[in-house]
Amino acid sequence: RGMHSISSRLNALFAFFLSVMGAITFGCFASTVFKDYNSSQIEILKHSVTLKNTVDFTTDRQRSDLASIQFSIDGNFTHLFDWNTKQLFLYLMCEYQNEKNELNQVVLWDKIMLREDSDVSEFNIKLANPKYYFFDDGPHLRGVNAKLSLRWNVIPNSGYMPFAGSSNEVQFQFPDEYSEVPHRQSKV
Repeated sequence: RGMHSISSRLNALFAFFLSVMGAITFGCFASTVFKDYNSSQIEILKHSVTLKNTVDFTTDRQRSDLASIQFSIDGNFTHLFDWNTKQLFLYLMCEYQNEKNELNQVVLWDKIMLREDSDVSEFNIKLANPKYYFFDDGPHLRGVNAKLSLRWNVIPNSGYMPFAGSSNEVQFQFPDEYSEVPHRQSKV
């Protein structure tokens, strides 16, 4: 019986392999820990804002403001992909305050972007509508100042997940009056 059996040699080889992989993972994290993932290379445009006062069926059927913001996003995201970036989670957020709540943040649209996506270097969406409903918790949006901002989470291969965003924000004001809702004409 030898001192170095097959199982002890495999155990030593496996432990060495784990140590090397741990060192490589830490090196991957350390090489990007201080990187600034914020960007000014992304442009956000707001085209139109409609505001309606309607029954919110997701709550106790109270009347709430329903907003729709048409937008465009144009930019290049290649500089955000380094060797520690697995994917980006992009989201367009509307931020505002009203007399009821000091801070309101509503996600209007989102997208998962992978390195191999064809639109990473020339990301361009035009005249898009929100992906999600934008209900306020009551009739509080008329005339309120707000801003649109594009933000993202960098999903890394290892390490912490930085939150960043575009420095180009769009300031706007919700309409002072509600949009007209066309009434159905009944057939007589």
